[in-house]
Amino acid sequence: MSGKPLFIIAIGLIIYGTIGIMSKDDDQTESTGFWDKVSEFFKSDEYNDDEVEYEEYDETLYGSSEIIQYPDYSLFYKASNPRIAYMGRFVYDEDGSVRFNYPGSSIIANFKGNYIGVKMRAGSGSFMVSLDEGEPERWEFGEDTDVMYVDSLSAGPHSIRIMLATEGYAHNPTFYGFRLCGEKALLEKPILNGLKFLFIGNSITCGYGVEDDDPKHGFDYLTENHYYSYAAITARYFNAQWHSISRSGIGVYRNYGDKREGSRINMTQQFHRTLFDNESYTWDHRSYQPNFIFVNLGTNDTSLDNYDIDKLGEAYLSFYQTLRETYPSSAIIFLSGSMLGGQALIDVKYCLDRILTQNPQDKLLYRFDMSPQTGDLGFGADYHPSMAQQEKMANELIGFLEENFAATNE
Repeated sequence: MSGKPLFIIAIGLIIYGTIGIMSKDDDQTESTGFWDKVSEFFKSDEYNDDEVEYEEYDETLYGSSEIIQYPDYSLFYKASNPRIAYMGRFVYDEDGSVRFNYPGSSIIANFKGNYIGVKMRAGSGSFMVSLDEGEPERWEFGEDTDVMYVDSLSAGPHSIRIMLATEGYAHNPTFYGFRLCGEKALLEKPILNGLKFLFIGNSITCGYGVEDDDPKHGFDYLTENHYYSYAAITARYFNAQWHSISRSGIGVYRNYGDKREGSRINMTQQFHRTLFDNESYTWDHRSYQPNFIFVNLGTNDTSLDNYDIDKLGEAYLSFYQTLRETYPSSAIIFLSGSMLGGQALIDVKYCLDRILTQNPQDKLLYRFDMSPQTGDLGFGADYHPSMAQQEKMANELIGFLEENFAATNE
């Protein structure tokens, strides 16, 4: 384990809810001891924008383009409805729909009534859907499926969280809205937790192959699941919001199997896009200022032992500078992933350690090395981390955070 001396945490951010689904009238829940003592640094004004006051529900919305009434008196609430909360990067289209494709992107709402219908574009892919903060179920919006329902519920109130489980760039996930039973069925907009994480990574962060236990199997969307990744597990442990800017095969200078000189398009360009592989929409970084940024790259850069360590080091340093310019108040933690080993692991650690030694003035710059996988916890598809390995990675990262950013964990 490496990093700077302990950065003692004092009282700071207010954390809402257990997984971030709560109306503003709900009681605040007890936080984990770690976040009872948040850094004085994070008490700056820019982090006080999470206690948002939402306007009273606008009765004039009924009959407007936001809500459509069906003959059975059920109502369709478009994705653009102001009572729906979003976590992740989304494009809001003029027809009231939203598009997204980074794993972990989430749609969150509170509602009442005995059923809810979720309308997506057919072929939008796989989602983990949690009702009333319970264990999630995996929903598949295949080419012939554009609506899925939950029925036979009590009158409520209820909450729903819908998380994109996979990389969505090939499926173009599009959310159109909810179908609910009756007027005022969409309740107050959930208030998301104040603590914010940003994960930047590759297939490990995506959850590639995590639902498979045969390393000889290749990639399959049905076995990828970001919900079981170390990133999502860590964020849920701390009741944090999180954005996952991750893509299988991507590197900081060289994508998997690409030429030694590097890839023309890599994470340094994709990082600025609202939708992966779509240059039309540039992400407004001001809209989401994370408290913690985790960078887990390097595995693809060093793939097939065909890399230039100088170019890798330069790319890492340049990306650090971009992150620091973009997020001047965030803690940045560079990770080495569990699939690295041998000379590649040595070289990645060397490049990351150099960032720290070259920037001693940055007191919010850290390093952490996850344990290399040995197979004792099994493997996922293509020798990616198994579910147990992902849990181990999460526990290691959680321990690092608690050790370096909390004075006590009572």
